[in-house]
Amino acid sequence: MALERVAPLEGTFITARIAAHAAQGVGPFFNRPSLAPQPPRPIESPLALALVTAEAWAGLPPLEGARATALLAELAALALLLGLLREQPLTAALSALLIAAAPELARDVAGGGTGSLALLLLLMTCVAAREHRPLLVGVLGALAASASPMAIFVLPALWLIHPQRPSAMLASIGGFVAVSGLASWALYALTGDWRPTPLVRGGLRLGPGTLGPGAWVVFGGTALAGLRRGSFARLAEARPLVLAGLLALLPWLVLGRSLELRAAYLPLAASLPLAAAAVADLLSPRFTPRHLPAGIGARSVASILGLGLVVGGVLTLPRRRASLRQGLWEPLRAWSERAGVSAGEGEILAKDLGWVGWYSGGVVREAAPRPLGLIAQLAVLQPEYLLLPAAQSPLATLRSSGDLARAWYPIERFSLDGRTRLDPELEGLPERTDGDFILFQRRL
Repeated sequence: MALERVAPLEGTFITARIAAHAAQGVGPFFNRPSLAPQPPRPIESPLALALVTAEAWAGLPPLEGARATALLAELAALALLLGLLREQPLTAALSALLIAAAPELARDVAGGGTGSLALLLLLMTCVAAREHRPLLVGVLGALAASASPMAIFVLPALWLIHPQRPSAMLASIGGFVAVSGLASWALYALTGDWRPTPLVRGGLRLGPGTLGPGAWVVFGGTALAGLRRGSFARLAEARPLVLAGLLALLPWLVLGRSLELRAAYLPLAASLPLAAAAVADLLSPRFTPRHLPAGIGARSVASILGLGLVVGGVLTLPRRRASLRQGLWEPLRAWSERAGVSAGEGEILAKDLGWVGWYSGGVVREAAPRPLGLIAQLAVLQPEYLLLPAAQSPLATLRSSGDLARAWYPIERFSLDGRTRLDPELEGLPERTDGDFILFQRRL
């Protein structure tokens, strides 16, 4: 149900397009080099790209492959978490159910995000630490960081929880550096930049609307739960996961920044077991009837709560996929085929690379986020097509650019609301929109 309700994330579209080109033998490029000789776009997650490319080589459609990878990774992560917390059945059940049911996390997984893959690798790192295999700890930690840069604090978190001998620490560092170095070398060879896209862009974006209010309630509840002395101890071998997630969150809270959904998955998922442990402290003695064996009542309570959380979490997901397909995606595909863009005739300058590139099938360049940057791009690149949100700021920027504005005229509008006017009044437009776009063509 979640897969049907939730549209793929922007990064998922980008990964799927690069993987499709790689599987076709073109190379790991967003645009085909034969059509657009340009520096390739930095890759969001090298590990996720490798997995989706392998799935594409095996015949699985890359967009569905990316979403299947995220879903399977979360299921495996939840199974591993239940194993790590097997001595605390109520905490284990609540942790797994909270992670599975949180709407923000469900959107990321159903959209094909890489957070669940990083969560799985972090839990595998915890298992390797329990088995006293320091080299494997470093290797798995580096793989987790290649899935999500927010996992980079896994080694400090492990050492704070389980102090190691210097030789074991060196082995972990060696494994981490070796795998990270190999991944950075591969990125540099492919894209000319050793950093994945979240680090290139600064990773996190200012603004209050990047996460739903439920996420911030959880973060606050987790901080309060941590005041309970026994809550953290209940997590046993899962404590490094929680600490790594909270350490990753701390710098952005100090800087006063909000988390994008793709970056917030790991801190949010890591914080939920701590909240579950605090809830288990309250529920366990009250909801275990005396005539039942210990744990049966707790599991019953967890099952009832979990069922409600899962149903509620899925029902709160936005029903946008069908409307996006009918209002934006398929109309863009139809226009692209009519105009020959899918065959490489003309370039599109657009803010949203992912869905525009996937459904147009043509050459797409990323528009600068700031007005002056956009004007400079139009003057230098002179693309044949420009796709702008039907919002006040981008349209005002274009209309106020003098001779440059007269060089562009609107030809199509893609709108979820069915709007068709190509020259709308600025006063009637919203400040921002992601469901209404106007396509411009350059005059020859």
